[in-house]
Amino acid sequence: MVSQEKPVILQYVPPEYPEMARMSQLQGTVIVKVLVGPDGNVMDAQVLQGVNPLLDRAAIAAARRTKWKPGKQRNIPVKAWMALPFNFRLH
Repeated sequence: MVSQEKPVILQYVPPEYPEMARMSQLQGTVIVKVLVGPDGNVMDAQVLQGVNPLLDRAAIAAARRTKWKPGKQRNIPVKAWMALPFNFRLH
């Protein structure tokens, strides 16, 4: 049997709430699919579930700056896709 470890997030980067989105009272959760490379850096990021282009872009930018402990297969770091939610809430 192949032992497989999923990537683990080490450094979460909160998204910047775009001023236009804040003024428009936009809220919601953007889910970003990130490809975590063997070095723990994000190689690719795509919106899996979007809310609005303004929030989606902010979530992608934040997702690309996150740092991960890479996933492993047979104890060797491999690239793997992970879903990462970003909540945008007005307080």
